[in-house]
Formats: sequence, C-alpha cells, structure tokens
Amino acid sequence: ENGGGVVHHVVWDEELSKRARRHLSAMGHDGLVTYHVGEAIETLRNEAGPFDLVFNDIDKHGYPASLPVIEAKLRPGGVLIVDNMLWSGRILDKRDTTADTEGVRELTRMLTSRPQWITSVIPIRDGVVIRRTLPPPAASKVYELTDYGRELRPAMRELALWGARSLGPPAASQEELF
Repeated sequence: ENGGGVVHHVVWDEELSKRARRHLSAMGHDGLVTYHVGEAIETLRNEAGPFDLVFNDIDKHGYPASLPVIEAKLRPGGVLIVDNMLWSGRILDKRDTTADTEGVRELTRMLTSRPQWITSVIPIRDGVVIRRTLPPPAASKVYELTDYGRELRPAMRELALWGARSLGPPAASQEELF
C-alpha cells in the first residue's frame, strides 16, 4: 500500500518506457505508475500537481530552465532530487564551457541562492542534490556554517527536527534529540 500515490515515469524514448513497464509490472507495480513518453519538463508543466517529489535527470543544458516549472509544481515541503550534479568533475574545470556543464553550474547557483530551500549534495556516483522546501519564512530559521562549524549544532538540530516531523511521531520527545 502506498497511500494512494501515483508515480509519473517520463522518458523521451518509447523503448525505454516499455522496458520500465516490463520491469515494474514484473514487480507488481502496474497500478502505481503513469507512463509518459515525451519531454520531461513539458510533461510536468501539463500535469496538475502538486507533487511530493520530483527526480530531475534531463539533458543538463536544460537544468536551469526546469527549475521554475519544478518549483511551481512541487508542494510545500516537497523534495527535489537532481542527478549528475558533480558532472564527473567537469563543473570544476573552468575550461569546460559546454552547454551541459554550464547548465549544471547555473542550476547549482540557482539551488544554492534561494533561501526557501534546504539543499544537500550527496557525493554518490556522479553526485545527487536533494532539496526540500522550507516552511514559510516566518516559521523558519537560516543558519550559516562558519569556518569552525559554530552554527552546526543549531542547524543539525533543525535538520533532525525536520526529519522527526517528516517521519511521524518519534519514540522520544523531539526536544530530547539535542
């Protein structure tokens, strides 16, 4: 039981879509997935939303233009996952000015300059960014990490409390976490 949620699988290639259907069908997940063959951001733009989670792995030069559409469709408290954010190290090579590398760089700038998000880079494979929208500004706090991490404890406390709220009632009081 998934609580009534639906997964939208969007891919540009019919054969890839068929392969996904076969695999998910074999696992018994037929009724949970709506399949789309087409351009991902245009498909998202045409869906009603809001969405709890968006996984973005489109052509990298399209990353910056995708963010406003994703932000409009993601519910408050929703999660954005973006793949290939380390881009095999190319983002660190100033000589690499290809459209895809510049797209990853620009999305990185966009993701790290918006205070309504919590952003984390997870350095697995080619790098994954996970972002979660924050509550409205009056209810949120922003912490900056200093060189020595003096603000780390309050930031970690907020993150732990967010995690506890996201997962449901904890076994112990949330205030006892720190």
